[in-house]
Amino acid sequence: MEAVKERFGNQVIVGAEVGVSTGHHALNILQNMPNVKLLYLVDPYLEDSIWAVHKKAAEQRLAPFNNRTCWIHKQFENCPIKDIPEPLDFIYIDGNHDYEHIKKDITLAAFIVKKGGVIGGHDIGSLGIDRALKEFCENQKIVFKVENNGFFSVNKLAQGWDWHLINP
Repeated sequence: MEAVKERFGNQVIVGAEVGVSTGHHALNILQNMPNVKLLYLVDPYLEDSIWAVHKKAAEQRLAPFNNRTCWIHKQFENCPIKDIPEPLDFIYIDGNHDYEHIKKDITLAAFIVKKGGVIGGHDIGSLGIDRALKEFCENQKIVFKVENNGFFSVNKLAQGWDWHLINP
């Protein structure tokens, strides 16, 4: 989110988080970035997934910001344009880390984030994310950046580090 702050300063912006889970990251955005007038919260909380138990906690945690949030309880790839009708200034992706899912998420994000907006996410170092992100950037001839936000490494792969790129 530092890249978003640097890019937009105090401008009023609209964004999305894909993969809300417990809502801690969304809460951080809403508390520390009052210029985010609307944050779309995209998470299907599939009943048969390990993440389903987080839905109630996330909704309670983020309830004080209901005037600045819009929940979308769907998989990101299944969101029609009417779910997110306006171009976004930024998107933060932390959903399914499987290659096929993240590839779709990045491609869809590039479609709905304004040119010059920020596409970013979590857990660079996950093989699915690394592969999808590198392929997307090679195809678009752009560079992504990684922020060391103090997480850890496993088998010399960064875990939990954030990444971002500027949407071409």
